[in-house]
Amino acid sequence: MLDREVERPMERLPAGRYGIPPRRLDKHPSNLNRHWADLARDRDWPDQAGWDALRRTDQLEFLEPISTVEAEGGSVTLSFALPMPAVSLIELFPVP
Repeated sequence: MLDREVERPMERLPAGRYGIPPRRLDKHPSNLNRHWADLARDRDWPDQAGWDALRRTDQLEFLEPISTVEAEGGSVTLSFALPMPAVSLIELFPVP
């Protein structure tokens, strides 16, 4: 219901191609609380094995393959869906 389409202009970029790894934290991907719920088995707090398992999953997951954009004139506008609540990491890296 609160999901939205986001448009994010990126400016002052050197001309060229950029890769964009799509990563996000929301109800499903990268949700450490969800991983804890899978491990908890009626416990309130993780034991050492639980902490180790949570550390292994404590990262932003890739949602799909890395896409590329061309920054013509030093700018590009990124458009993507964002469920609510969620945060998205926007990261660009030059590609040959």
